[in-house]
Amino acid sequence: MTVSRKARLLAGIVFLIVSALAVGIWFTGQARPRPNVLLISIDTCRADRLSCYGNVRSTTPNIDALAREGTLFENVIAPIPNTLPSHSSMFTGTLPPYHGVHSNIAYRLRDANITVAEILRDHGYATAGAVGAFVLDRQFGIAQGFATYDDDMGIRGPQQRSIDILNERPAEAINRFALDWIGEHADRPFFLFLHYYDAHYPYEPPEPFATRFGNARYEGEIAYVDHCIGQVFAQLKTLGLYENTLIIVTSDHGEGLGEHGESQHGYYVYHSTTKIPLVIRWPGKSKPARVKEKVALVDVAPTILSATGLPASDAMHGIDLSLYASPARRRPIGRAFFSESLAATPYGGTSLLALETQEWKYIQCAKPELYHLSVDPGELINVIDTHPEQAARLKGRLRALLDERTRILDDDAQTSLDAASRARLESLGYIGGKVTESISFDMTGFDPKEFHPIYEKLTSANRYVLHGQLQQARRLCEEILEQRTDVGKVYEILGRVFFESGDFIAAAEQFQELIELDPAYPEGFNSLGNAYTRQNRWEDALSSYRKAIELARGGGPDDGETLDRALRRLGRIDPILFEAQRNLANVLFYLQRYEEAVIEFRTMLAMDTLAGSRPTLAATRADAFYQMGMALMRLDRLDESVQALTDALKLRPEYPEAKKALEDAQLIQTSP
Repeated sequence: MTVSRKARLLAGIVFLIVSALAVGIWFTGQARPRPNVLLISIDTCRADRLSCYGNVRSTTPNIDALAREGTLFENVIAPIPNTLPSHSSMFTGTLPPYHGVHSNIAYRLRDANITVAEILRDHGYATAGAVGAFVLDRQFGIAQGFATYDDDMGIRGPQQRSIDILNERPAEAINRFALDWIGEHADRPFFLFLHYYDAHYPYEPPEPFATRFGNARYEGEIAYVDHCIGQVFAQLKTLGLYENTLIIVTSDHGEGLGEHGESQHGYYVYHSTTKIPLVIRWPGKSKPARVKEKVALVDVAPTILSATGLPASDAMHGIDLSLYASPARRRPIGRAFFSESLAATPYGGTSLLALETQEWKYIQCAKPELYHLSVDPGELINVIDTHPEQAARLKGRLRALLDERTRILDDDAQTSLDAASRARLESLGYIGGKVTESISFDMTGFDPKEFHPIYEKLTSANRYVLHGQLQQARRLCEEILEQRTDVGKVYEILGRVFFESGDFIAAAEQFQELIELDPAYPEGFNSLGNAYTRQNRWEDALSSYRKAIELARGGGPDDGETLDRALRRLGRIDPILFEAQRNLANVLFYLQRYEEAVIEFRTMLAMDTLAGSRPTLAATRADAFYQMGMALMRLDRLDESVQALTDALKLRPEYPEAKKALEDAQLIQTSP
């Protein structure tokens, strides 16, 4: 062993020893084992609805008790009012312009980002997470660093809720995982992340919370989650783990509840949706404290690392909040806090980019805003005309922050969604296409405030379609068209209304309007192809599917580029490419154009293989093999037919049609 290697090993050992001792003597002055970490995120939770934050109703007795043992932060800012990007900031300690996730729709957290779970895992911690909604599914990159990540939405509790079983699950389902996992990992330091989604719309608290809170259903959901959180605390105490566990309870964003005209969240960056709770109970004993100074969600990751004796990454934008638990430590002065929303950009609106200090808040958009928070905490009076110098200073700081903290990587954080994933996200209330990542000061679009009433109607119309309330959806779409005829999403929703109603001619007309507004939108052509198929307009359907494929490939089918090369150029498979290819093959099979159908089925299956057979794309592979086998049988290519049907049964052993077809093909093979 070389001297330099010995020196590095010795330095590493010394660091671990010093880190462990530092954690152990942090408050008590006595050495203790490395602390466990329990990070709890209550999705869509406004701070002012918790009783420890002043709500007169007792909504959160368990979190209140935690606050009496630790530190409650009164003013905490989330960087974006959306679940996936906000949790990306929570885990990485960085802002959206750096980690690259700006929306719940069509984004994934890139592997280039380092999460707190990865760091803890690499330093010997057992890591696990359990999430309450599909929006944090592992396919979106958020599971990095978790050895166990429970995102199975199929689990249900005894309290039946009127929610889609595929897309979210109640707090008690999260607890079933959490209580078992804690018991199984009580013998080593662990990091456990629990995500409770119940406070998200629709507000349907189970009994007894529904009766207890009456019309205050949102508060009833928070009370239900608090009850379940209390069960986790009790498990830690029963196992003797509570005292040596860093417990953090926070949220990803708040909820509008009608303030500023916003019924839910994700559009504006006012405090109704960006101000969140944060309660921390430190390992060992510490004096309870309430902190009035403003802090941020990006502070969570460096705080966890500090508590576990590990250094924060230089890339992190947050600070270690343990300094607020020790009066002797100096607190930072003059911090500024960033938040963003790009929700209006898919429709031609500008971004909302906010920067706030303890006293002031500036919002950059087509019609900029300035609020004097110390006298106007509700952000109701725009004083930009009377305080132009203050607005100019904050605008300059905002520009400097974005210049410093925006990162451009070669790989793209935006990803495409297959129809099932898009439907699952839309069922949770998330609408819109890919946002325009405009975090510059380009203000050529319209002001988001002007479009917000239409956005609210679009959200409601989409929800009506998903729940089969087609007349209500149609009425809202027609109201929107009386005001604006240039919003593609309204034609897409209206096309779905007619399609679900069985009026395929009217559906095609709406999808044609959508395509005229956005002629490069492959989903529009695929939907148009579906409407033509239902009308038996076969050539029009084939033409529409081929156009969708061309757009999704980023080039024409006859440009000489192979499928493999096209997909490697794209760096990923666009699921709409897979879907349009499947639809094209199905129509050719129906038309008994078997030679062409076999070619398209093979192409479709090759796409799936090149994409790594993602479950969301592979759901119909067995059907594709079956239909291809049938086409090959009709072409008297029996060896190929037997292989295709065998592949179908490998994917779906209980597939009676494929079994029967395979028997027929083998019988024909052996016939004289």
